[in-house]
Amino acid sequence: MTLRPRIASAFLMMATVVSILIIAPLSSAQVYNGPGLEAGAQSAQVNGVASGSPRQVIVNIVNNVLNYVFLAAVIILIIAGLFLIFSFGDDTTKDKAKKMVIYTIAGIIIILISKLIVMFVISVMS
Repeated sequence: MTLRPRIASAFLMMATVVSILIIAPLSSAQVYNGPGLEAGAQSAQVNGVASGSPRQVIVNIVNNVLNYVFLAAVIILIIAGLFLIFSFGDDTTKDKAKKMVIYTIAGIIIILISKLIVMFVISVMS
């Protein structure tokens, strides 16, 4: 019975040596000699938020903020759904989850109305 732990430790030692000597050099980091981030962004035609007139920059910032707030609202809606699923009959947790769902849906509606207002302002200003 004392032979099995020795075999296991010898196998572990050999696996460690093999991984250090053979696998580690194969998986080492590669050097990138490309044009860099700026040239990549230019080739992909990524202009960012700050391109154009000041009015357009503000509109882009507002659009981006609304997109991120919408994303956060969807994540909160998913979390509220998980609360509702995992409440296991607890009425306080279930009520809390229902309130989260109602308030989040109201927030999503407000965000969508805000996006419509921004799109309307863009079309009027153009």
